[in-house]
Amino acid sequence: MSNKFIIVGDVHLGKYLSVGRPESGIRLNSRVADTVNLLDWILEIAFDGGVDNIIFTGDIFEDIRPDYKYVILFLEFLQFCQSNNINIHIIAGNHDMKRVGTEMCSALDIYQKGNFATVYKTFDTIILDGVGITMVPYRDREWLQCKDIDSALLLVKHQLEEQASMIPSDYYKIAIGHLAIEGSIFVGDESDSLTNQIMCPISFFKDYDFTWMGHVHKYQVISKIPFVSHVGSLNISDFGEAGAEKNIVVFDIDRYPIYNIIPIPIRQLRKISVSVPKEQNSTEFVLNEIKNMHDILSMRDVTVKIEVKLNDQKAESINRELIEKFLYNIGVHYISNISESKAISVVDLEKVESVDNSITPEKAIKIFAEHESFESEDDRERYLKFAAEIIEQQKVKK
Repeated sequence: MSNKFIIVGDVHLGKYLSVGRPESGIRLNSRVADTVNLLDWILEIAFDGGVDNIIFTGDIFEDIRPDYKYVILFLEFLQFCQSNNINIHIIAGNHDMKRVGTEMCSALDIYQKGNFATVYKTFDTIILDGVGITMVPYRDREWLQCKDIDSALLLVKHQLEEQASMIPSDYYKIAIGHLAIEGSIFVGDESDSLTNQIMCPISFFKDYDFTWMGHVHKYQVISKIPFVSHVGSLNISDFGEAGAEKNIVVFDIDRYPIYNIIPIPIRQLRKISVSVPKEQNSTEFVLNEIKNMHDILSMRDVTVKIEVKLNDQKAESINRELIEKFLYNIGVHYISNISESKAISVVDLEKVESVDNSITPEKAIKIFAEHESFESEDDRERYLKFAAEIIEQQKVKK
């Protein structure tokens, strides 16, 4: 095997289908089709650069029990790689593994057994020409069966030190995996449980020349010396990441610089918020605002979400059909959602002060969730779970 390889962030096939055009007949949800197209694009980069190793940081599928069609789609990608002598390495992420007794089972096992890919469910190191790569699968406190986070971190630290010692001293040492780095910024639901999540200090990777982790979906360099970074995910997760840039890493020891960050040609998501003043025609105002935004930054081939606020309680509701027609005429790829809200009356200050403010954090979060707009009920449930874990953590600290 050569020392050229590509690092690809979390794929998450099947994630947030609501932001893609629904499937119809044999046509895939456009969100899934976009992901498949990105995998094909990565292959083109590999062919053009003479790369024969592609390393995935994990979370190939969104669900631990993925839909069979997603399993087949990724298998077709692997078969094409195999026929073109491209080796695929998949580091198991938290969405890839489930504990069954003492075993870690994964839908990825079928690719390993069929010799279509090498799947890393334990720490392992491969040696290429002049390069040693440590594969770091996902771990958390519960999976490591530790009573506390510090004990879990110590186990991870020892594993990394042991693997680094196996690489010849004159070789480049690289760590690639699915762990969160201390100081990184999460963008969504990367963590299954904050009480189990471990955040690795930068010092854990002092023996490595370069570290690229998946798991956290935002591309970010945490440290330059030693170089420690999150490569991010393959695609934008939801509208909370609108405008984000996604990248792959191409590593080639025979070139300078020895690695390049290449932007991924993702389909952008755009959230459009329009506040309609009083005594304005709601639909006309919204259409004019969208036109002005489109003239400044084209919405062609973009997935959009429209949020309209009517500041006049007596205003007529927007004509959704006209707005949808206009958006598709200017080339919008898909309209994920159009929502409308009206301004409510302001409560007198005296009344606000008379309200009992002894509400518990749990109840406050529940009330907020009941009145806040979410993409789906699943998003609402994830928010409630995430908030409950934070509240519980604070109670433990006290």
